[in-house]
Amino acid sequence: MTYLIYYEDPYVRKFKAKVVKVIPEKNAIVLDRTAFYPESGGQPADRGVIRWQGGVAKVKDVQFEGDEVLHFVEGDLPQEGIEVEGEIDWDRRYKLMRSHTLAHLLMAAVREKFKEKVPVVGSGLGLDESRMDFKAKIKREDLKEIEDIIRKWVNEKREIRIHLFESPEEANKLLESYGYQGGNLTEEHLKKKPIRIIEIVGVNADPCGGTHLRNTSEIGDFELVKRESKGKGITRIRFRVR
Repeated sequence: MTYLIYYEDPYVRKFKAKVVKVIPEKNAIVLDRTAFYPESGGQPADRGVIRWQGGVAKVKDVQFEGDEVLHFVEGDLPQEGIEVEGEIDWDRRYKLMRSHTLAHLLMAAVREKFKEKVPVVGSGLGLDESRMDFKAKIKREDLKEIEDIIRKWVNEKREIRIHLFESPEEANKLLESYGYQGGNLTEEHLKKKPIRIIEIVGVNADPCGGTHLRNTSEIGDFELVKRESKGKGITRIRFRVR
């Protein structure tokens, strides 16, 4: 099982770890601990480098395989059992963190506008542009109001907290305290221990395994690019950080 450093602290850029498995046919390695984010939940995998005495490899992809995290690399493979140092491409990661926290604020702003728990039925984060699909009819003229709600929360410098719960009851207690701004635990969330909840204080709380900012002010400048009707009552909103 790979220990996920970013689960508790997504601001760790460099870390030391031990190589527990080498998979030559995949040009991949497994570490006992990692700060690299594996692709999941609509968030792309991190990039970066792994160094060791006498060698260096570029990390080109990171994926979950059961409880392990596979780091797919370009270059030499380290030997099993040695210590390595990993370093994340921080500029890339930080932009994705800004986008991911903005996505949570977008979800909250849509719910704030409609005063109900509007379902999110799809999402994807990108470096140039991101998207979120809502099961709601959102008009073009609604975007300005939604953007204003988000900008208010950004300017209020809301604290963002990571909660790790062993008990589903405790996790649900926090989620339910936010009413329609509280997310729902799914079977997928319940499979993972601890259960991770991201709380934007005074705004919303949602189960999430992704990397987030410490404060909404770090989002900085952003834009809701456009809305698109996807049919069957689904609206896609495209957004980006600048």
